[in-house]
Amino acid sequence: MSDESTDNTFSKVMDVVNLHPNVTLIERVGGEGISSAIRYALPYCHGDFIAIMDADLQHSPEVLTGMFKIIQGGETDLIVGTIERNSLSALGIIRKFISSGATWLAHLMLPETREITDPMSGFFMFREGVVGKEHIGSNTFKVLLEVLVNAQPKRISEYPFTFGKRNGGFSKFGFKEMRHYIDLLLILSDYRVFKFITVGLTGVLVNEIALYVLHGLTGILALSSVLSVEASILTNFALNNTWTFSKMKSTSLIKRLFSYNAVALGGLIVNTVVLLTLAFYGIPYLIANLLGITLGFTVNYFASESFVWKGTQIKGVMGTKE
Repeated sequence: MSDESTDNTFSKVMDVVNLHPNVTLIERVGGEGISSAIRYALPYCHGDFIAIMDADLQHSPEVLTGMFKIIQGGETDLIVGTIERNSLSALGIIRKFISSGATWLAHLMLPETREITDPMSGFFMFREGVVGKEHIGSNTFKVLLEVLVNAQPKRISEYPFTFGKRNGGFSKFGFKEMRHYIDLLLILSDYRVFKFITVGLTGVLVNEIALYVLHGLTGILALSSVLSVEASILTNFALNNTWTFSKMKSTSLIKRLFSYNAVALGGLIVNTVVLLTLAFYGIPYLIANLLGITLGFTVNYFASESFVWKGTQIKGVMGTKE
């Protein structure tokens, strides 16, 4: 697949096509993004196994043999080429730092990626029929994320390889691609993190109103506090269940409710422990509380996603642009 390449790719590959009729070269005019190129090319692929890789030799063609032997064995539907640690230097310090941060974000926002060491990889192979053009809807350069979330292959393996140095051309990675990457994460995650934050803020408002009303009725602060906290937990659960995690399969409603109460309690404990510990060591209590809220929120979010609404996201494919 060539998108108006200026490095003589077309003529070089055509020499191969003339010798090997089973090789097909597609030259696309006006295309944008690796994902859209793959989406465009998939209908032309007719083999039992399909490999996605870059043509700049940073993905060594020799690695395909090892990946093919594994997937041909019938034990996996998708095999991902994972860069070996000793070859990460080929990325450069800045790109390696950005890649690590991008991987962390993917693991944070997309539970489907957490079992994969390198969900950012652009080198993978899959069985015919596992991934279709309908599973790829963006024009970004991280198509594997869409494959993992939208196609949801059940059996995934990894294959370590040495990442080669770029001998020519230049990386298309830049601020524009970074912005597209964040947009892709938000879309694929159904904006769950922001929804969870919004629900949490709503819970604070409910807590304050309930505390004011109950304390006015009973005059007992401790009792009013406990009841107002539970009122905010119930409100948060209802909103998260019908909005934040509405596309997540999980257990029965009652089990989710009890699990969420336990998770909320755990987040509260983390918040309190961090606050008291940091304040003990001289950190201003307002700053300590802010750090405690942040860590408590992180624990609450991960626990909610992993235990309360545990399960696979209902497949919701992004609309294609072609």
